[in-house]
Formats: sequence, C-alpha cells, structure tokens
Amino acid sequence: MTERPEPSERRYFTLDEANALLPWLEECFGKLMQLRGQLRSLYSTLDSLGHRPDAQSLEGSGGSDEVRAARAKFRGLMEIVHEELATIADAGIEVKDLDSGLCDFWSITAVPGREVYLCWRYGEKRIEFYHDPQAGFAGRKPIPVIPPA
Repeated sequence: MTERPEPSERRYFTLDEANALLPWLEECFGKLMQLRGQLRSLYSTLDSLGHRPDAQSLEGSGGSDEVRAARAKFRGLMEIVHEELATIADAGIEVKDLDSGLCDFWSITAVPGREVYLCWRYGEKRIEFYHDPQAGFAGRKPIPVIPPA
C-alpha cells in the first residue's frame, strides 16, 4: 500500500514503542473498516444505477439526484480513508493491506543486528511477529526473546 521510505526517512520502533501505538491503530482500523463497508455499499448502489465508480465517473456531475448524491458521498468517504491512511503513514507505520489491517513497523532493535519489520494485523492484541523486508507476511516469524544482559 505504501511506498517503502528511504532509510534516512524511516522511523524505527522498539517493540514497546510499536505496541504502545496499537490501541490507536485499532481505533484507526475500526474506522477504516466501517468506511470500507460504506464504500462497498455505495459502489454497489452506483453500479446498479449504471454508474460504476471509477476515477473518471467519480469526477462526473451527470445522472439522477440519487446518482449525484451517492457519487458525492463516495468521494467524501474516499477522502476520509485517504486522510486516515496518511495519518498512519505520518506516524511511520506502513499499511500493507487495508482489508486485513496489516501493518509493518521498521525496527533495528527487535532482532539484534538486523533491520526488520515488526508485523501486526488488525485484531492482534500485541506485536509478536517480525519478517525480513523482502519476505512479506508469508515470512512472519516469532520475535525472539532476548535474555537480559
């Protein structure tokens, strides 16, 4: 979903820092899931009225009052989704999949000596997995327990 920031632009998180943001992220994704449901419903409405939403049709102003109202609401909801995603990205969190609420946090402390993603999915109560940047979700592994020095 998001472009990978350059190393100099990345925010790195400790496991504790990332976990501290989860209540806020849960709230964000709760809103996003509701918005996605509303968008799907409006998409179906517009499609059934012969005005399937796409970049070109959403800019149009023609159609019945019902079409114009649904199109305006669709555009407004899309704007809110984009703003919410931008807020998450501004916090240094990369949204990888909006439908499942999959997010990654850069970390250089979770696995000593390696730059990895701390991986979290909407509904998980804590971050318990990481993966190498090129591995993706399929490469998730449990975060190693590092004994105190």
